[in-house]
Amino acid sequence: MHPTLVLFSLLMGIHYCAAMYPMPVIWSLRATQSAAKIASGDTFTLAGCGAITFSVPIMIGMQGPFEMIVDTGSTTIAVASTQCDSSCSSLSPLYGPVSSAIAPTSASYGDGSSWSGQAYSDAVFMANSSADVTSDSPQASMRIAAIQTSNQFFSSANCFLESSPNQVQGIFGLAFASIATTSTDAAIDKMAINEFTLQLCRSGGNLWVYHYDSTFIAAPFQYTPVIAESWYVVSVSNLTIGTTVVANNVQAIVDSGTTSLVVPQNVFDAFTAQVYASAAFQSAFNSAGNFFSNGYCSSTTFTMQQLNDQLPKWTVGFSNGVELPPISAVDSYLSGYLFDDTQLVYCPGISPQTTNAIILGFSFMNQFTTRFDLINAQIGFAPTARCGESSIAFPFFNVTAWSNCISSSCSGAGTQDSLNSTCVYPNGTIAAEISVCLNQPQSFTRYCNSGSNSCGAALTSRTLAIIVFTVLSFVLLCFFSFMFYQIHVRRSRTRHLSV
Repeated sequence: MHPTLVLFSLLMGIHYCAAMYPMPVIWSLRATQSAAKIASGDTFTLAGCGAITFSVPIMIGMQGPFEMIVDTGSTTIAVASTQCDSSCSSLSPLYGPVSSAIAPTSASYGDGSSWSGQAYSDAVFMANSSADVTSDSPQASMRIAAIQTSNQFFSSANCFLESSPNQVQGIFGLAFASIATTSTDAAIDKMAINEFTLQLCRSGGNLWVYHYDSTFIAAPFQYTPVIAESWYVVSVSNLTIGTTVVANNVQAIVDSGTTSLVVPQNVFDAFTAQVYASAAFQSAFNSAGNFFSNGYCSSTTFTMQQLNDQLPKWTVGFSNGVELPPISAVDSYLSGYLFDDTQLVYCPGISPQTTNAIILGFSFMNQFTTRFDLINAQIGFAPTARCGESSIAFPFFNVTAWSNCISSSCSGAGTQDSLNSTCVYPNGTIAAEISVCLNQPQSFTRYCNSGSNSCGAALTSRTLAIIVFTVLSFVLLCFFSFMFYQIHVRRSRTRHLSV
């Protein structure tokens, strides 16, 4: 039996039964964990992806949880309310204010979206549910916005270039109080958040509050000062693609709520000119000289590895002398999306704007784990590690690697592109259903469907045995927990009656 599954079964059984039959030993364990949590901080798994936004669960007045966009480019906490018009009709749950309105408030964003509503005072908790709210959860009584109407703020989008209902109910701003909307507060002030760290992956990620997990970085953080406390503004000494410097001595905003790298028009023109001049780009995208300016998305026979190896890399240097490692093309100025579950297409990950500032959005942040150190007024960047481990693609298993799509029964089987977690076939087609290609050789039999170039995993008798073992473990643990619970209750009643 796989030892990880045995441990998982035991822990799940203890957790489930402890909720039903709270033994003294379990409560002692929880008290110890609670004390440790105060010292180490909180970790939150992010939902979403770079194509849209990343979100974290928030409780407001013990209502929710609400999935809220994690945005370092704004300050106000704003949530869709029960007073909202048809722009919120597809959203659930909705926030119901329980106090009197303070004042009207509104916001607009760089993508043209906006909302308006009323400010209210309520308790805000960073927690997955009301059951998870403890005294050490990041929390505060603060002024928030209840959205009553919106424009494109809750527009339909998902991670696969197909329209679907938006799964977020609001926005959780983590910037400074100076840019909060009228009559609302800054969470970093009210919750006393003196540091937080973000890891944004292709899908999902992590938010650490009051601490960070060093196992999610591949090298130490390199820090640069925050030069203005409005947005998180840093000073960029140079932005270079290949060997060409396309921008120098410019301010940049580190913004988790922006999907792309946003640059002034002249920087955009110089940057994309270097990409267009690449022979690999001309070959991969058929000399698409307007790929970036027209916002085209295109497929290619090149693999991700080939694109990263052959297209120019780019770097960012800061005014305090910090130079970050080179950034590859894919998931930066080329955003890859799996379309219709079968075809990988690329869209522009860089866009122009009329102001002179740079916005370092997902196209930049997904390359690094980013630490916002408010005590020392600095931001740290470290090459990210272990991205995607929190994604669950099959019960009981975390996806930490991918199958290699090699099978004796698969005609023209492909090989594994380990860097990009995809199964690549000789004709360059990317395999479908990537999310179920699991690296569990003890429990799964790989198969390839040469007709659709898809990867998959089939249950074996060993897997079924593990599932049966897991269920039996739950039953046995619950039985013993119940017996201990009965003894404890009787003793508690006796002591109480004896007093």
